[in-house]
Amino acid sequence: MTLEEFNQLHNERVEKSRRVLIEKNREYGTELDVLESFKEQSELSIHNTSPAIGWELLVKHLYSVRRIIREYEESGRQPTKEMIDEKFGDAINYLILIEALLKE
Repeated sequence: MTLEEFNQLHNERVEKSRRVLIEKNREYGTELDVLESFKEQSELSIHNTSPAIGWELLVKHLYSVRRIIREYEESGRQPTKEMIDEKFGDAINYLILIEALLKE
């Protein structure tokens, strides 16, 4: 992959992450508190903190990424572009959300 190709990949990923976070905020957050769902989930979970909820949700996505990599290693099958976009994007977005929860 050339530097130009990598920079394009990076720019596309950042833009996709931005769009998904904005769209999902409408579903899970409010204008006053985009992290509201993490706080409410911590009240219903064995985890006491919002960052811990974020971590548990991230782990689910990391597991999916690990499965994609294992399948590729074992069978040589290339995952679909859509699967890569979704699973890697979700993992990146949860890292951003956890960062926000810790900084709040």
